[in-house]
Amino acid sequence: MVVATNAVGLCVLAVEGKVEEAFGPTISDKMKGRSSGQEERIEFLLSSLKIPLAAAGSLRYQLLHRTVSALITARSFHASTAVMMVHSFGTSTDSLKDYKAFCSALNKKGDMGQVVGVGGFDQPRLYLGWCVGDTRYMNMKA
Repeated sequence: MVVATNAVGLCVLAVEGKVEEAFGPTISDKMKGRSSGQEERIEFLLSSLKIPLAAAGSLRYQLLHRTVSALITARSFHASTAVMMVHSFGTSTDSLKDYKAFCSALNKKGDMGQVVGVGGFDQPRLYLGWCVGDTRYMNMKA
């Protein structure tokens, strides 16, 4: 989590770092055998992002969680902007389809190397992005 300033004011950036790995379970998988607390948590995440449960089954929990954490932290700091950024290392793009599905659930078309603004979020404004890290840093010796 990064708290910084930009030309508009305070900005919160939540990073979901990935090295050729999945974004965790889907919402459907999380809902199987759930406790009442888990159900309440998932409902909170979905309502925070204005995504109906019926449309969320194939979405990945980590993307929802990281995005909502950016929004909550931005509100706590009275920041004008919240960003959820996937920072991907490696050459696999297997998880990109999950990110694109998440963006689509928020009525956006997201892709690698892009930052997109999500409508309907004003206080703070919400952005989603995917950046690719330099793979040479995956093999550095300490």
